[in-house]
Amino acid sequence: MRKRLIALLVITPLLLSSQLSTSHAAAKAGAKCNKAGITSVASGKTFTCVKSGNKLVWNKGAKTKPTSTGKTVSMSAGVKAALDDLDQYPKSKEAPQQIDFRFGPNADKLYSEKIVKNSNATMKFFVDFYQESKPYPVVSSFSEDKDWAIAEMAKIGQKNNKWEEVNRRGIKMIETFWEPVLGGDWKGDNFHLFYTKDQIKESGGLDSVHKQGYINHHIIHGIQNRITGDRDRYLGIWAREGGAEFYNWYILGRTYPELGDPSVGNVNYSVYRSDLTKPIRGWQAPTLNLLELNDAQWFSFIKNWDCNTYKYPFPSNKNPCPIIEHQQLAYSTGAIMYERLVGEFSHKKVMDWWYEIRTTPDWEEAFAKTFKVNIDDWYKKSAIPYLMQVHRDWVHIPPK
Repeated sequence: MRKRLIALLVITPLLLSSQLSTSHAAAKAGAKCNKAGITSVASGKTFTCVKSGNKLVWNKGAKTKPTSTGKTVSMSAGVKAALDDLDQYPKSKEAPQQIDFRFGPNADKLYSEKIVKNSNATMKFFVDFYQESKPYPVVSSFSEDKDWAIAEMAKIGQKNNKWEEVNRRGIKMIETFWEPVLGGDWKGDNFHLFYTKDQIKESGGLDSVHKQGYINHHIIHGIQNRITGDRDRYLGIWAREGGAEFYNWYILGRTYPELGDPSVGNVNYSVYRSDLTKPIRGWQAPTLNLLELNDAQWFSFIKNWDCNTYKYPFPSNKNPCPIIEHQQLAYSTGAIMYERLVGEFSHKKVMDWWYEIRTTPDWEEAFAKTFKVNIDDWYKKSAIPYLMQVHRDWVHIPPK
C-alpha cells in the first residue's frame, strides 16, 4: 500500500507553520484561560475559552455526548465555530426561490414528499443570497415513466434522449443526461432524479438518510449555479462537491433533528459527519488509511483534485487531469475543508467566493480575492493541519 501511495502522490517537503490549538488543562466556568477558541474537557463538559470584556475566561461548557463504546465526544472549537455561524441563517424574511416540482405519473408518493421537504428546506437556508425569479426545476419519476421524463426534460431545455439501464457496482441504475447515477443535475440549473422500483428496497430504501442527503446535495449544486452565474462547474471538484456535501450535512440535520422524523432517525451534523469521515477508507481501492498520510501527501491529493480548473470544467473529454484512485475522497474531505472555511471566515464570505466566480472564473484567484490568502498557503497553514486533526480525533457516533 505504501508503494502505491508513493507512486500515486508526488511527495515534496512542506513546512507547516501553524498547528491546531487545544487545551487539556482542567477548566472551570468563569476561570481564566489563555487563548480564545481552545477547549478543555472536564466533569463531562467541554469548556471553550471565550472573551468576556477584556478577559479570556472559560464559558459555562457543553455536555459531552456518550457513545456506544463508552467514549465521550466533545464538539471541537472548529466545528462549533462553523455551526454557530450557520445557525444565524437564514436572516432574510423574504420567500425563498420557488421550486418547480414535476413528478411522474408513477412516482413514489412518500419519496416525492421527501423531495419536496428537503428541497424546500435547502432553498430556504440560502434565501439571503442572490435569488432568481425563475423557479428551479426538479423532475422525478420511476424509470417506467421514461417517455414522460424525456418530454419533461425537453420542456426545460434538456433534449438529450439518452436513456438506458446500466449495471454499476452491481446495482441497477438509470443512465440519463450524462450521469449513470440515481439522479443528477445538468450544469446545476435543474435537478433530475430517476429511479427503479428496486432502489426503493436497496440500502435502506429511498427514504434512507444518504438518499435524502442526495436530494440536498443536488439542490445545493443548483444554488451554486445560481450564485456563480451559471459557472458552478468552474469550481472544480472539492470546491463544488465538498460545498454541496458540507451544507447538505448541516441542512439535513437541521431538517430532521434527533426528535424529528422517526423514519430518518438521528442525523444531526455530528452523527452524519462521523459516518462520512472515517479515517480508514475501506470502500476505495486500494484501502486508504488517512492517518498514514503526512502533510505533503495531503497537499498532493488536494492539488490533484484541483487540476479540474476553469480551463477544463468537468466533465470534459479534453480534461488533462490524471485519474487518481481516491478522487472520490474530495467529497467528504472537501466538506471538512468547508467546515474550516466557514469557521475561519464565515458562511457569508464563502457565498462571496462563489459569487466572485461571475467575474473571475479562475476559482483559485477568486479564493485569494475573497479570503485575502493564497490558496496553497491556506492549504498548508490551515486546511491540512485541520484535516489531520479531524482524523486523529475521529470517534464513531452511532445513529439512534
